[in-house]
Amino acid sequence: MISQLATAILPMALFSLTTSISPGPVNFIALSLGTQKHKRQAFAFVSGATIGFTVLLALLGLGMEQLLTTYQPLLTIFNLLGSLFIAYLGYKIFTSQSPISTNQNNGGGFMHGFLLQWLNPKAWGSCLAGHAAFQTSNAPELLALFTLIYLIVCFVGVGSWAVAGTQISHLLSNQRTLCLFNRIMGGALILLALFLALQPYL
Repeated sequence: MISQLATAILPMALFSLTTSISPGPVNFIALSLGTQKHKRQAFAFVSGATIGFTVLLALLGLGMEQLLTTYQPLLTIFNLLGSLFIAYLGYKIFTSQSPISTNQNNGGGFMHGFLLQWLNPKAWGSCLAGHAAFQTSNAPELLALFTLIYLIVCFVGVGSWAVAGTQISHLLSNQRTLCLFNRIMGGALILLALFLALQPYL
């Protein structure tokens, strides 16, 4: 068992890194929060997103996946609700004339990060694909290892987008550039939400 766990570490880490750092709604919002240089708000959002994803990953591995397989419409409902929520956040960002503020309810803070992962079709897809790839459902040790690796890698992956936001914040010093940035990020979220909603039917 120890050798099996050791062999699984690298593939799990690579899978976790690829899915965590690739573009998605959570990472787009982390980037936007980073541009404000509000370190506490960005840290809270990244922490919430990381813990929210890890809890979802663990629960799916402990049996919730079988429940969703049995009641397939539940997964469809989650997908549609999540896509609508992401589109709503995209609209709020797209129409914003100022830096995205957690007080404006545009997606900042710990609970926003936590709940967004549960409404994020990309997160559900990553969890289900990971469990299928590493066959963790019937192996508690593998599930624990996978969850621990994802906890670390997800924080680094999402956090790197927030750090990137702080690095480009000096480019958004005037109102015109800021509005353009908000429209690009908001539009990207809306398009992503549309893709995620339609993906099961493509």
